Amino acid sequence: VTGASLENRATALIVDDRVGIGTDTPTGNLHIKPATGNVYLKLESDNTSADVQLILDSANSTRNAHVTFYNAGIQKGGVGYASSDAIMKMWGGNNPADDHLCITSAGKVGIGTNAPSEKLEVVGKMLVGADSTISPNHADSSIAVEGTGDNTIIGLQTSDGYRGEWVLAKTLNDYVAGMAAGDSMLASHDTRALHLGDYNSIFVTISDSAGSGKVGIGTTAPAWDLTLYKSGGTLGVVGAGSPRIDVMNTGGSKGLRIEKSADAYSTLTNYDGGAGASLTLQGASAGGNVGIGT
Repeated sequence: VTGASLENRATALIVDDRVGIGTDTPTGNLHIKPATGNVYLKLESDNTSADVQLILDSANSTRNAHVTFYNAGIQKGGVGYASSDAIMKMWGGNNPADDHLCITSAGKVGIGTNAPSEKLEVVGKMLVGADSTISPNHADSSIAVEGTGDNTIIGLQTSDGYRGEWVLAKTLNDYVAGMAAGDSMLASHDTRALHLGDYNSIFVTISDSAGSGKVGIGTTAPAWDLTLYKSGGTLGVVGAGSPRIDVMNTGGSKGLRIEKSADAYSTLTNYDGGAGASLTLQGASAGGNVGIGT
C-alpha cells in the first residue's frame, strides 16, 4: 500500500510507506517494537530444496549495503559492504570507513587494512594470549604471545608434519630438563637438526640428538662439539682487558690457557690453578721476543 493509511489498533499495524508492528510511529520502512518480550525476525522455508536468504541490494557502487547495530539509540558497529573501499567489512563504532576487519573478494582478510596482500594481514600490534594488554617489556613488539599454562610455545609445522618451536618456560615446571623459570629456547622438534641462516645459506647448525647436539659454523655436519668450517675462516675473541681462551678440565682447575695481555704480550699457559708454565710471545712492536717461563 503506497500513499494510503491502513490502521488496526488491535495489532498496531500502520501502513503508509512504513510498517510498524507494535508501534504506531515507525521510523523505518519496517519497524518492529513489541511492548514486552524479545524481538525476533524469522525467515523460514518448508521447501527442502530451497535456500533462505536475506538480501541487501544497494542501487549502485557508491552506496553501502550493511547491517548496523545500536544500543539505546547509539550505533555500536556494523557489518556489510562499504562502498568507500568496495569491500566487505566489520567495524566497531559508527564509521563504515574504519578498517577494523576487511575481507576481499579473493578471501584475503585484513585487520587494520582494507587491502590485505596475503590470506591474513595485520597492520598494528597483535597480542596472543590470556592477558588483556601487552607487557611494558614488549611495548615495541609487533606480536606478543602470552601463554596461560606453565609454558608458552610458538610452533611452526610443515604440511608433512615436521615442526620447529620457540619455547618460553614461564614457571619452574620446565619444558625441557635444565630450563629454569623465564628461560627461552629455540628448538627443532622430533630430534631434527636446527639451522640458522638466510634464504641462500646455512650459517650455523646444531645437530640432532643422534649428533649429540654438536654445533657447526659453516657446516651442516659438525665433527666436533664446535666446528668452524670455512675457507680462510677465523675465530676471534675480542674484549677489553685480557681476553682469553681456556681449554680446561671439568672443575676448571687445569688445562690450557691462551691469553692476550693488556700490554703487547700474549701467553700460552699450561694452567694448573697457579701461575703454571707458560710460553710468552712478545709483539713485534715490543721486539718480538719469545719467553719460556717468563
